[in-house]
Amino acid sequence: MELLIISPSTGFPDETATATALFEAGLERFHLRKPDFSEMEMENYICQLPKEFLSKVVVHSAHQLQGKYNLGGIHFTKQNAISEEIKNKERSFSLSCSAHSFKEAEEKTDGTDYVFISPVFDSISKNGYKSGFGQFELNRFIKNYNLHSKGTNRAKIYALGGIDLSNIKSIKEMGFSGAAILGGIWNSGNKETIVEKFIKMRKES
Repeated sequence: MELLIISPSTGFPDETATATALFEAGLERFHLRKPDFSEMEMENYICQLPKEFLSKVVVHSAHQLQGKYNLGGIHFTKQNAISEEIKNKERSFSLSCSAHSFKEAEEKTDGTDYVFISPVFDSISKNGYKSGFGQFELNRFIKNYNLHSKGTNRAKIYALGGIDLSNIKSIKEMGFSGAAILGGIWNSGNKETIVEKFIKMRKES
Protein backbone atom coordinates (compact mmCIF):
# COMPACT_ATOMS: atom_id res chain seq x y z
CA MET A 1 0.00 0.00 0.00
CA GLU A 2 1.33 3.41 -0.97
CA LEU A 3 1.86 6.01 1.74
CA LEU A 4 1.48 9.67 0.76
CA ILE A 5 2.03 12.76 2.87
CA ILE A 6 0.11 16.01 2.51
CA SER A 7 1.77 19.25 3.57
CA PRO A 8 0.22 21.19 6.46
CA SER A 9 -2.01 23.96 5.10
CA THR A 10 -0.22 26.52 7.29
CA GLY A 11 3.48 26.95 7.96
CA PHE A 12 5.55 24.39 9.86
CA PRO A 13 9.07 25.06 11.23
CA ASP A 14 11.73 23.88 8.75
CA GLU A 15 8.96 22.48 6.56
CA THR A 16 10.89 22.12 3.31
CA ALA A 17 13.84 20.60 5.18
CA THR A 18 11.41 18.13 6.78
CA ALA A 19 9.86 17.30 3.41
CA THR A 20 13.36 16.71 2.01
CA ALA A 21 14.20 14.41 4.93
CA LEU A 22 10.99 12.46 4.26
CA PHE A 23 11.97 12.03 0.60
CA GLU A 24 15.38 10.80 1.71
CA ALA A 25 13.64 8.32 4.02
CA GLY A 26 11.71 6.86 1.10
CA LEU A 27 8.62 9.03 0.59
CA GLU A 28 7.41 8.55 -2.99
CA ARG A 29 4.64 11.16 -3.19
CA PHE A 30 4.21 14.50 -1.43
CA HIS A 31 1.04 16.54 -1.89
CA LEU A 32 1.77 20.25 -1.66
CA ARG A 33 -1.46 21.79 -0.42
CA LYS A 34 -1.28 25.46 0.55
CA PRO A 35 -4.74 26.99 -0.05
CA ASP A 36 -3.64 30.48 0.97
CA PHE A 37 -0.43 30.54 -1.10
CA SER A 38 -0.07 32.66 -4.21
CA GLU A 39 1.54 31.15 -7.29
CA MET A 40 4.79 32.88 -6.36
CA GLU A 41 4.72 31.42 -2.86
CA MET A 42 4.08 27.95 -4.28
CA GLU A 43 7.00 28.38 -6.64
CA ASN A 44 9.29 29.58 -3.85
CA TYR A 45 8.39 26.49 -1.82
CA ILE A 46 9.09 24.17 -4.75
CA CYS A 47 12.45 25.85 -5.40
CA GLN A 48 13.54 25.02 -1.85
CA LEU A 49 13.23 21.30 -2.55
CA PRO A 50 16.10 19.36 -4.18
CA LYS A 51 15.52 18.94 -7.92
CA GLU A 52 15.84 15.16 -7.72
CA PHE A 53 12.65 15.00 -5.64
CA LEU A 54 10.41 17.29 -7.71
CA SER A 55 9.02 14.34 -9.68
CA LYS A 56 7.47 13.18 -6.38
CA VAL A 57 5.60 16.45 -5.72
CA VAL A 58 1.88 16.85 -6.48
CA VAL A 59 0.44 20.39 -6.44
CA HIS A 60 -3.10 21.27 -5.31
CA SER A 61 -2.96 24.78 -6.79
CA ALA A 62 -0.83 26.75 -9.28
CA HIS A 63 -1.15 23.75 -11.59
CA GLN A 64 0.89 25.44 -14.30
CA LEU A 65 3.98 24.83 -12.15
CA GLN A 66 3.69 21.12 -12.92
CA GLY A 67 4.96 21.65 -16.46
CA LYS A 68 7.54 24.25 -15.50
CA TYR A 69 9.24 21.98 -12.95
CA ASN A 70 8.20 18.53 -14.22
CA LEU A 71 6.35 17.82 -11.00
CA GLY A 72 4.85 14.44 -10.27
CA GLY A 73 1.21 15.36 -10.51
CA ILE A 74 -1.78 17.65 -10.19
CA HIS A 75 -4.53 17.35 -7.59
CA PHE A 76 -7.90 18.86 -8.46
CA THR A 77 -10.27 20.49 -5.99
CA LYS A 78 -13.84 21.77 -6.23
CA GLN A 79 -12.40 25.10 -7.36
CA ASN A 80 -10.29 23.46 -10.08
CA ALA A 81 -12.32 20.83 -11.93
CA ILE A 82 -10.56 18.35 -14.20
CA SER A 83 -11.08 19.23 -17.86
CA GLU A 84 -11.83 16.51 -20.40
CA GLU A 85 -8.80 17.70 -22.38
CA ILE A 86 -6.43 16.92 -19.50
CA LYS A 87 -8.17 13.61 -18.74
CA ASN A 88 -7.72 12.38 -22.30
CA LYS A 89 -4.26 13.84 -22.84
CA GLU A 90 -1.25 11.55 -22.98
CA ARG A 91 0.77 12.50 -19.90
CA SER A 92 3.65 11.48 -17.67
CA PHE A 93 2.24 12.95 -14.44
CA SER A 94 -0.59 11.84 -12.16
CA LEU A 95 -4.10 13.26 -11.83
CA SER A 96 -5.91 12.96 -8.53
CA CYS A 97 -8.91 14.44 -6.73
CA SER A 98 -10.89 14.17 -3.50
CA ALA A 99 -14.31 12.72 -2.65
CA HIS A 100 -16.41 12.76 0.50
CA SER A 101 -18.92 10.03 -0.30
CA PHE A 102 -18.90 6.65 -2.04
CA LYS A 103 -21.03 8.04 -4.88
CA GLU A 104 -18.69 10.98 -5.41
CA ALA A 105 -15.66 8.66 -5.37
CA GLU A 106 -17.23 6.46 -8.06
CA GLU A 107 -18.03 9.50 -10.21
CA LYS A 108 -14.49 10.87 -9.99
CA THR A 109 -12.60 7.72 -10.94
CA ASP A 110 -12.94 8.38 -14.68
CA GLY A 111 -9.73 9.86 -16.08
CA THR A 112 -7.89 10.07 -12.76
CA ASP A 113 -5.14 7.92 -11.30
CA TYR A 114 -6.30 7.95 -7.70
CA VAL A 115 -9.05 9.46 -5.55
CA PHE A 116 -8.89 10.40 -1.88
CA ILE A 117 -11.99 9.43 0.08
CA SER A 118 -12.34 11.22 3.40
CA PRO A 119 -12.59 11.41 6.30
CA VAL A 120 -12.25 7.67 6.97
CA PHE A 121 -11.53 8.42 10.65
CA ASP A 122 -12.10 11.53 12.75
CA SER A 123 -9.71 14.18 11.46
CA ILE A 124 -6.52 14.94 13.39
CA SER A 125 -5.72 18.22 11.62
CA LYS A 126 -9.30 19.61 11.67
CA ASN A 127 -10.94 19.70 15.09
CA GLY A 128 -14.54 18.50 15.03
CA TYR A 129 -14.32 17.03 11.51
CA LYS A 130 -15.83 13.60 12.13
CA SER A 131 -15.67 10.50 9.98
CA GLY A 132 -18.63 10.10 7.67
CA PHE A 133 -18.20 6.34 7.27
CA GLY A 134 -18.56 3.20 9.35
CA GLN A 135 -15.87 0.53 9.08
CA PHE A 136 -18.36 -2.01 7.74
CA GLU A 137 -19.43 0.43 5.00
CA LEU A 138 -15.82 1.17 4.07
CA ASN A 139 -14.93 -2.52 3.95
CA ARG A 140 -17.88 -3.32 1.70
CA PHE A 141 -17.29 -0.38 -0.63
CA ILE A 142 -13.56 -1.04 -1.09
CA LYS A 143 -14.08 -4.78 -1.54
CA ASN A 144 -16.72 -4.23 -4.24
CA TYR A 145 -14.75 -1.45 -5.92
CA ASN A 146 -11.56 -3.52 -6.09
CA LEU A 147 -13.50 -6.54 -7.37
CA HIS A 148 -15.04 -4.59 -10.25
CA SER A 149 -11.80 -2.73 -11.03
CA LYS A 150 -9.65 -5.79 -11.75
CA GLY A 151 -8.14 -5.61 -15.21
CA THR A 152 -9.33 -2.03 -15.77
CA ASN A 153 -7.73 1.41 -15.70
CA ARG A 154 -10.07 2.71 -13.00
CA ALA A 155 -8.55 5.03 -10.43
CA LYS A 156 -7.22 3.66 -7.19
CA ILE A 157 -8.94 4.63 -3.94
CA TYR A 158 -6.79 6.14 -1.18
CA ALA A 159 -7.89 6.72 2.40
CA LEU A 160 -7.57 10.17 3.99
CA GLY A 161 -8.52 11.56 7.38
CA GLY A 162 -7.46 10.68 10.91
CA ILE A 163 -4.82 8.16 9.83
CA ASP A 164 -1.87 7.60 12.14
CA LEU A 165 0.35 4.81 13.45
CA SER A 166 -2.49 3.31 15.51
CA ASN A 167 -4.80 2.60 12.56
CA ILE A 168 -2.64 2.49 9.41
CA LYS A 169 -2.68 -1.32 9.44
CA SER A 170 -6.50 -1.40 9.39
CA ILE A 171 -6.46 0.80 6.25
CA LYS A 172 -4.31 -1.80 4.53
CA GLU A 173 -6.53 -4.64 5.75
CA MET A 174 -9.63 -2.92 4.33
CA GLY A 175 -8.03 -3.04 0.88
CA PHE A 176 -7.28 0.62 0.18
CA SER A 177 -4.57 1.10 -2.46
CA GLY A 178 -2.98 3.88 -0.44
CA ALA A 179 -3.25 6.22 2.51
CA ALA A 180 -2.69 9.97 2.66
CA ILE A 181 -1.32 11.28 5.96
CA LEU A 182 -1.63 14.84 7.26
CA GLY A 183 -2.12 15.44 11.00
CA GLY A 184 -0.90 11.94 11.83
CA ILE A 185 2.58 12.99 10.69
CA TRP A 186 2.87 16.74 11.23
CA ASN A 187 1.56 16.58 14.80
CA SER A 188 4.52 14.37 15.70
CA GLY A 189 6.89 17.19 16.70
CA ASN A 190 10.17 18.07 15.00
CA LYS A 191 11.82 16.86 11.81
CA GLU A 192 13.52 13.88 13.43
CA THR A 193 10.39 12.53 15.13
CA ILE A 194 8.33 13.09 11.98
CA VAL A 195 10.75 11.06 9.86
CA GLU A 196 10.92 8.36 12.53
CA LYS A 197 7.12 8.08 12.60
CA PHE A 198 6.93 7.97 8.80
CA ILE A 199 9.36 5.05 8.71
CA LYS A 200 7.27 3.19 11.30
CA MET A 201 4.05 3.87 9.40
CA ARG A 202 5.57 2.73 6.13
CA LYS A 203 6.53 -0.59 7.73
CA GLU A 204 2.93 -1.04 8.91
CA SER A 205 1.54 -0.24 5.47
